[in-house]
Amino acid sequence: MTKYITHALFSLLLLAVSSVAYSAETVTDSETVLSDNIRRAIITDSIVKREPASDLSNTSISTDVSKVYLFTEVIGKAGTMITHRWFLDGKLEAEVVLKIGGNRWRTNSSKTLDPTMHLGSWQVEVVDEKNHAIALVNFNYGE
Repeated sequence: MTKYITHALFSLLLLAVSSVAYSAETVTDSETVLSDNIRRAIITDSIVKREPASDLSNTSISTDVSKVYLFTEVIGKAGTMITHRWFLDGKLEAEVVLKIGGNRWRTNSSKTLDPTMHLGSWQVEVVDEKNHAIALVNFNYGE
């Protein structure tokens, strides 16, 4: 009987460790995810085959970069909408509404950056249809 209990406890431990490892792989330190429905929210300088080519979240982006994207992977929200809100130094610069077309949906919005107008601290807020923040991503441009 003790052998079976030990085996069951070991199996539960492995399951718990696997769950933690999976979470660490799907959510990076460079984003603040506020909903279980957001797997990733990443600032990048290009999208290749529907995936971010780099992770520029929480970094200072050079003025050599003229366009950035917020890549968002949404889980379990087919048929709903999310909005990307782009803020520069706390002021709303752009709002992009995006339809979620499937239960695992990768989408993005972009912002063209001009070093004569857009230097500063950026935050992109992802909100759901009820206007609740579900992810936040920050970066600095030219600083």
